[in-house]
Amino acid sequence: MAIVATHKTRRTKSGLFVKPDRNIGLLVHSPFTGLNYAVHQSYQDSTLKWLEKRTRQAPSDAFRFTLGAGWAIDKSEARHSPQHLLPSASDFSLLQGADTPILINWFLTGRCPLACVYCYAEDLMRREELEPALPDIEQYAETILELNPLVVVLTGGDPLFSPHLSKAIKLLSGKVGIVLDTSGFTLTSGHVKLFKDYGVSVRISFDSERPAVNQRQRPFYREYPQLARKGVTTTEAAVDALCKCL
Repeated sequence: MAIVATHKTRRTKSGLFVKPDRNIGLLVHSPFTGLNYAVHQSYQDSTLKWLEKRTRQAPSDAFRFTLGAGWAIDKSEARHSPQHLLPSASDFSLLQGADTPILINWFLTGRCPLACVYCYAEDLMRREELEPALPDIEQYAETILELNPLVVVLTGGDPLFSPHLSKAIKLLSGKVGIVLDTSGFTLTSGHVKLFKDYGVSVRISFDSERPAVNQRQRPFYREYPQLARKGVTTTEAAVDALCKCL
């Protein structure tokens, strides 16, 4: 049964995604920082007016230095409070649960170049027959959007290993915020262009700046020996991926 939401996620003229929520106020995702915020109900209208560029005046400095990063101010000026509650945590005397999902994790593929010793998703991976076909991707995207999340996280496995990554991003683009989790080991310049073109926030994971330690924690998966033969450690690949994205 389709879920019909009365408060749809949408992209504002600032580029940030907003989703009014009856229980919380205004939920906001910034593709410039990859962060999500909750705005108290009493500031909802003024925040929307600002994000839609109907005024240059932010509701307060707390909004300007958080939600403004990347479009109203340079990202280097940003100041993000740990609570991500605007204008401050004290405004939320009782924070109820959202009335529809805020974030949905989409396991785009079970394939991954690594076999991390602590991987929580290992029991969902490595079975090639579960790999979705293109019609599945289209159906899953439609179902996810019916649930009206603020953000969709593309994960797995490593979504860079999915032949349908580009299609999934294009189906979601402009409708929700998109975040991608990856080890970065197989990141290419083509991936970077795709993420830039569609405003995808990228999170690159590694455990240690010491290559030997990271390699023990994040070894190569045995079915991809060609990756090990490249002579590149997982730490080097992650740092290189970070540099490419930056």
